[in-house]
Amino acid sequence: MFSQRILGAVCLASFTLPAASFVSTHTNLCSNGVQPHNATSDALPRREAVRYSHVTQVLSDWKPQLMARYRARSVVIAPRKGPVLATSSTGAVTVIVTRYYILELRIRRRLCPPTPISYDGVPLEFRPY
Repeated sequence: MFSQRILGAVCLASFTLPAASFVSTHTNLCSNGVQPHNATSDALPRREAVRYSHVTQVLSDWKPQLMARYRARSVVIAPRKGPVLATSSTGAVTVIVTRYYILELRIRRRLCPPTPISYDGVPLEFRPY
């Protein structure tokens, strides 16, 4: 059981996630720029922000800026499975394990970011070439 303050409300949650949920099957990513699957709840992406429709919209709106800022060779939508924050109709926030989407950028290894980054709530992952 843990208590976490989210958006001014205290949320109590008790959950156990299987260890296999946290094993990344996506190798060769810039390790410091990946959102950790065992992060505290305030560091997890919000379910609404990682839905396919939202990620598609962010890619459409921001692709030229992302390509230029990170000198990326490409930016693609990539599926993932792991913990996200879900908000119920009553406002309760819980951590669930689900399939979600992120933006993956192909960049030069020396340009790997030192910390995880997101755009409009969508996590970015960096794959060096």
